[in-house]
Amino acid sequence: MIIATILGGCNNHPASPTLLNKVENLMPAQPDSAYALLASIDTDTLNAGSFARWCMLKAELSHRTSHVSVPSIEDMERTLNWYKKQGTEEECLKAGFYLGMAHAHEGESDKAMNIYARIYTIAEKRHDFQLMGYTCSYMADLYARQDYPSLSLRKTKEAAVWFQKANNKRSYVCALRDIC
Repeated sequence: MIIATILGGCNNHPASPTLLNKVENLMPAQPDSAYALLASIDTDTLNAGSFARWCMLKAELSHRTSHVSVPSIEDMERTLNWYKKQGTEEECLKAGFYLGMAHAHEGESDKAMNIYARIYTIAEKRHDFQLMGYTCSYMADLYARQDYPSLSLRKTKEAAVWFQKANNKRSYVCALRDIC
């Protein structure tokens, strides 16, 4: 019985990285299909690394589309901690950014703003214009929710500059739209 349990558990793990790869490949062109696959994965069967990757993919989908919810604060904290130990600096920055999104989603604006400010500072040192633009954009959203229109406008203008430098035409146009 012990051997059957061990072998049964092992069968769940090899399929998960394959599914996560499929999700990642589908995200740019077919985000709905990517989400359907992602939602079909039983996260209780994932090891720590696969779970962290699952959370990052879900967070990226929530960033790209409005109908996918942000992972919970607890899940994003767990993910960030895993990437701090096992991941790259870029992965840690993304996980931190998504943790900020989770705090913002839960109405914890001050925590989200503090996280975004730290992420922005690191991204600025790395000349990561894309992440700087997204961070400014999300900060602008928080300012708008808190009824600080002038700060929101300033951050949106800043986001437009960074998106233009990153050659992210879609986000640049969206920032210009939001400025208007």
